[in-house]
Amino acid sequence: MLSETLRKELARYGLSEKLRALRWQKKMGLVEMAKFCGISPALLSKIERQRVVPTLQTLSKIAKACGTDVNYFFPRTPKLQATVTHPGERLQFPDFPKNKNAAYSFECLNFHAVEPKMNCYLAEFCAPEKIQHHLHNGVEFLYVLSGQLSLTIVSDEYTLDEGDSIYFDANLSHAYRRTGKSPCRALVVTLPTEASAVMTGKKSTSRVSTRARLA
Repeated sequence: MLSETLRKELARYGLSEKLRALRWQKKMGLVEMAKFCGISPALLSKIERQRVVPTLQTLSKIAKACGTDVNYFFPRTPKLQATVTHPGERLQFPDFPKNKNAAYSFECLNFHAVEPKMNCYLAEFCAPEKIQHHLHNGVEFLYVLSGQLSLTIVSDEYTLDEGDSIYFDANLSHAYRRTGKSPCRALVVTLPTEASAVMTGKKSTSRVSTRARLA
């Protein structure tokens, strides 16, 4: 017997419905269809009733006999739709709600994207009296568009000027602070945990010297 989790996963692919659709197109009964595809009626019945997980070889046999290919049984990746977000459609939010000592405010640049693989922000940084550290899953990329920014990662501080960029493990505690009086803006891109795993293979524990400066 299949577990409920595996049964639900099979249902997601719709194998039973797709098999029945092929059989109805051929106007065949269960036994006739099984013989036509070169498999046993009992196996075909169990696949249609979600009692067994069919092998790729079995699905290939059925597909070939019915004049299709094995991709028929698996959902295709939907085509990525281009989405445009205009400036007037974006809202600006502080780093923390109702925070009068905000370190930055941000706008989501891919606001209209459906199930985005990354999050893109336009951030404007302030000079708060006290910086507040935060962390989140995945990795983060930041590119300074204007001004000068101080970025602290755990206990290490980086000074970034216009044109500088930094890429780091966002699972580490970090905080931002504008330095100087000139407006400071940056493009910020965050990616989920999977991207971090690809980058390092495991959670990064390395540290660099305090006040490292990026050229």
